[in-house]
Amino acid sequence: DGVPNFLDPQSTFYYDTDQDGLIDLYDLDNNGVASNLADQDGDGSPDFRDTDNNIGFLPIELISFTATKVGNVTELNWTTVTELNNDYFTIERTADGKTFEAILTHPGSGNSYSTRSYKMIDYKPVAGNNYYRLRQTDYDGRTELFNVVAVYFDVNLNTTIDLYPNPTEGAELNIEISGFDAGTYSLIVRSSDGRLIQTTSASVENSESVFQTQVLKKVQLPAGIYTLQMLGNRYAVTKLFIVK
Repeated sequence: DGVPNFLDPQSTFYYDTDQDGLIDLYDLDNNGVASNLADQDGDGSPDFRDTDNNIGFLPIELISFTATKVGNVTELNWTTVTELNNDYFTIERTADGKTFEAILTHPGSGNSYSTRSYKMIDYKPVAGNNYYRLRQTDYDGRTELFNVVAVYFDVNLNTTIDLYPNPTEGAELNIEISGFDAGTYSLIVRSSDGRLIQTTSASVENSESVFQTQVLKKVQLPAGIYTLQMLGNRYAVTKLFIVK
C-alpha cells in the first residue's frame, strides 16, 4: 500500500508497545531514539503529522496541475505523490482573475503514499481568459489552495456570430450575435490586404439577447474578400465576407 512496514499498523513489523502512536523505534519510553524531525510543541509527535499545533501536516504533496485547451473544452490534470486525510478536490474558475467559483469536484484518495493522477473536463469555458485553481479539502473541513493556471478561448460554445447576406452586393452587411457579454464592441472592416475600410461600434445590452445591426455605413465596396473584426474587452473575433 506504499507505507513502509515499520510505519504501517497493519503490518506484523509495526511495533508500538505502549500504543501512544509513536513507534518503538522513535519512542524514548520503549528504548527508542528520539526522532530528529521538527517537533515544535515537544509532544514527541513530529510536526508533519501533528494536528494539535500550528504546523500540522500538509495533507497533499502536489507535483503538477495543468489546464489545456482541447477543442472547445478545457482538460484539467493534476498529480499527487502523497495524500493524507484527503476528502475531495475542487476546481475553481474565474474570468477576471479575482472572483473564483467552484465548477467541478473530484473525490480524493483519503490516505495515499503513491502517485495518483486525476483528470476533469470543463465543458463550458467562457470566452476570453479562464483562470483555474485547485482546492483540496480534508475530512475535517480544512482546505488548501494550489497554483493558478490559465487558458484562453476566442469564442465559447454558447456564443454565435453570423454575417448576412454573404456574399453581399457591397452596400449591405448585417451582423447577428448572441451570447456575448454586455458592453460596447468595435466593428472593423478591412480589405484582404489589411487596408482599413471602416470602423463602427455596437452596444450589446445583455448576454441573453440576440443583437443585430447593419455593419456597412454609407459605403459601396468593390468586389473582393474582406474581413470583419469584432473587438471587446474579452473578445476578438474575425469573420470573412465576400463582395460579388
